[in-house]
Amino acid sequence: MSAVVLGLGNVLMLDDGVGAAAVVELGRRYRLPEEVTLLDGGVLGLHLVGLLADADSVLVLDAVRAGGAPGTPARLEGAAVHARYAARISPHEVGFTEVLATAAVHARTPRRLVVHGVEPERVGPGVGLSAPVAAALDRLVDAAAAELRAWGLQVRPRDDPEPAGPYPDGVLGLTAARSGA
Repeated sequence: MSAVVLGLGNVLMLDDGVGAAAVVELGRRYRLPEEVTLLDGGVLGLHLVGLLADADSVLVLDAVRAGGAPGTPARLEGAAVHARYAARISPHEVGFTEVLATAAVHARTPRRLVVHGVEPERVGPGVGLSAPVAAALDRLVDAAAAELRAWGLQVRPRDDPEPAGPYPDGVLGLTAARSGA
């Protein structure tokens, strides 16, 4: 079985960047088998069709507006995924809606598509996660690991994960890139 864990979101749109942060954190904190690909999909839009086409299963990590309090976890599967992305909260979702539709037209949809996310507090220009979304990041990452295990994949916590600094710099590696480290 091949699986893709896809982090969606724009790190320049506040809480919309939680999916990108979560996919980085998942790779930092867990050992994943070689059949799992981590992908920061950001705002790639239709370019994702080819990247997802050969995956048996796709796990999307994203901000999910479901009407709950900021930081509230959400899990969507099946028709609920398509319905959720029909209601857009940020520019990247136009692209993911098109990705889902294009994949369906070409009969290249994954056998399993699940979204794990958290309710955003703020989506708009800016960098950083709101306090409730930042507090929910660990739960989102652990839920992703549990989902992959439920799919029968061997996902194990790392004994010695590299420490991450505050989001976005530390989590996304921007500090190291700036300093040349």
